[in-house]
Amino acid sequence: MSRFAWAGVLLYAVGCHLPTQPLSASFSAQGDTEALAGAKVAPAVEARFGGVVQDPMAEQRMTLIAHQLAKASLELHAPFRCRLLASNQTNAVSLPGGRIYLTQGLYHKLSDDASIAAVLAHEMAHIIAKDHFKPRCRNLDDALARELAADKKGAVYLEAAGFSPQALIAPIGLIRSIQPSGWADIRIANLSNNSVGSDIQLTYFNHTH
Repeated sequence: MSRFAWAGVLLYAVGCHLPTQPLSASFSAQGDTEALAGAKVAPAVEARFGGVVQDPMAEQRMTLIAHQLAKASLELHAPFRCRLLASNQTNAVSLPGGRIYLTQGLYHKLSDDASIAAVLAHEMAHIIAKDHFKPRCRNLDDALARELAADKKGAVYLEAAGFSPQALIAPIGLIRSIQPSGWADIRIANLSNNSVGSDIQLTYFNHTH
């Protein structure tokens, strides 16, 4: 997922490029400060992608899917808010505090609820891991490692909620062109060749918020 920085908070998107130089920041990844950090940078992120699209049906669909994912894992306790951005880019962005955006360019290419769930699960994994507050990646290998970790945890969230973990493969293929060369193949192979959740310790299933 593509990455850029604003006010010191790294923002993750489906393309995953290295971040630009961050500005100074006063945010920490503690408690409600995460929500405040997300709220602070949200206007700039929305403007960067052409603004928020007022599409109640799409928002409701994404929110219901996010709720289904959140019910299945004790980790996913944030009140996730999902919205559409006007850009025709094929992309998605997450912010601290549970804000997740899909561009129209991506949303309208996702064929079913499982594909939408896959994108949301990956972005939720970045939020839960507090990737937005970590030092920016030193190189492409570090950046790819974060994406692989988010893919793997996202696959666990998907399986817990009754979706196939393989649903991640199609969205990764859709953003092949905006990722560094070879990333999509590595990520897809990693999902195809590894058993889901083999070394991730999570408590999930049968939990409601």
